[in-house]
Amino acid sequence: MNKIIASVILSLIVVCAISCQKDSTTISPYIFFKKGAGYVSQDDTIAKGSVLTIGIITKRASSTEILTRLSEVVTYDNTFDSTLSNIIIPSNTATDSFNHNYTINTRSIPGTEKYTFTIYDQNGSANTLKLTIRTE
Repeated sequence: MNKIIASVILSLIVVCAISCQKDSTTISPYIFFKKGAGYVSQDDTIAKGSVLTIGIITKRASSTEILTRLSEVVTYDNTFDSTLSNIIIPSNTATDSFNHNYTINTRSIPGTEKYTFTIYDQNGSANTLKLTIRTE
């Protein structure tokens, strides 16, 4: 009888230990395009040499994650990547979100410009938005 009770107690301890473990699922920070008048927030074809405004809204995934960096990379005509900006978010900025507007001057020649915006948190988790502008 004591062996049965001991087995039941041991089983309960094992089940509790397994179910009480911290979830190790990584949640990436959130990133969105600002929408509305004056903002480009989707793929588009525009006149070469245009000036665009792309607004980025980021939010941390949980109250314990801190946003650390927002980067902007452009690829011209599928040939090479160029980092246009790499904004370091101060570590003492314990805000839930970070927003930034990019003013972009498109090239004066026809082609394709692919913009990639990536937000990072202190654990290295990242999330990305992409936007393609065709100039003619």
